[in-house]
Amino acid sequence: MPNKKIVIVTDSSAYIPPEAQEGLNISVIPLWLLWEDKSYQDGLDIFPAEFYRRLKESKTLPTSSQPSAQEFADFYQKVLSDADAIVSVLVSSKISGTIASAEAAAAEHPEFGVRIVDSYSSAMGLGLTVLAAARAAGEGRSVDEVVAAAENMRERVNTIFVVDTLEYLHKGGRISGGKRLLGSALNIKPILHFEEGQIRPLSQA
Repeated sequence: MPNKKIVIVTDSSAYIPPEAQEGLNISVIPLWLLWEDKSYQDGLDIFPAEFYRRLKESKTLPTSSQPSAQEFADFYQKVLSDADAIVSVLVSSKISGTIASAEAAAAEHPEFGVRIVDSYSSAMGLGLTVLAAARAAGEGRSVDEVVAAAENMRERVNTIFVVDTLEYLHKGGRISGGKRLLGSALNIKPILHFEEGQIRPLSQA
């Protein structure tokens, strides 16, 4: 009996470089960006270069939103037209409602047989976990083995980053107002990381 064809579904916050995805079966569902009464699908209607240009010029700040459960259901159904199973590796549930939507879609459509993995990260912390799953799928591993490959990578990934200002993390609800004011007053450049799926301070400079 031939092995199942497994596709890895992730969300657009992974930002995996195209060259890293070459030869791998990865499908990306876009997150939504809401800006000045308009909605944009990340990676389809708006791209990072344009986003950062507009961020400097705009008087209003954008907000983001996860795909709805119905959008996930439609996306999964489309993907399954050319696959036998889905392993969905997504942005941390502690900073986004994306996994909640994916779980709702999977519960509504158990026939899809979707397996969902919380990366507890974002950006390339998520991306590396996605790539590990996709490589395992490309090697013909079973669904359980693909999930295990993702979970193993998740435990070994540490995402550390620096921001120039705490303003956007505060306005996006990622850190408290007190931390923002302290950081701004002292010109502190925080070194942040993901810990248990949440953005937390690691050090400062």
